[in-house]
Amino acid sequence: MQSKMFVFIGFPKEYSVINLDIELAKLNKRFSNNNALHFSRKDKLISAEFDDVSFYISFPQSKTEISAWIQLAIDFELSIDLNVTSREVLEERYDESKKQFPMLYDDIHYSIAKDIFEEITKIPDLTVVSFQ
Repeated sequence: MQSKMFVFIGFPKEYSVINLDIELAKLNKRFSNNNALHFSRKDKLISAEFDDVSFYISFPQSKTEISAWIQLAIDFELSIDLNVTSREVLEERYDESKKQFPMLYDDIHYSIAKDIFEEITKIPDLTVVSFQ
């Protein structure tokens, strides 16, 4: 059975530095109206859980670090798309996911994921890919 999680991986361009504490604060501020959703940070990983769905955000230093994420996606039966993701592509993928797995996620989970994507794509010089 497919695990319930959304993974966002942001690849900064060379010499870009991402302050994870600032990004953590921005995410918690964005979702401050939802008392059941709080992001936390452990090392280089930002995560949250809502209902029984996990949300993970990672900013690896190089694309070679993605191999561990790909293995996680395979192990947890997540859909993998390593193409650069835009809001439109993300929405199309989520619409397809809703059709293929109508009972897997509720609309609120997709909405949270879209808002996470929107927030992290505000970071300059960042390429974002996503699994779910």
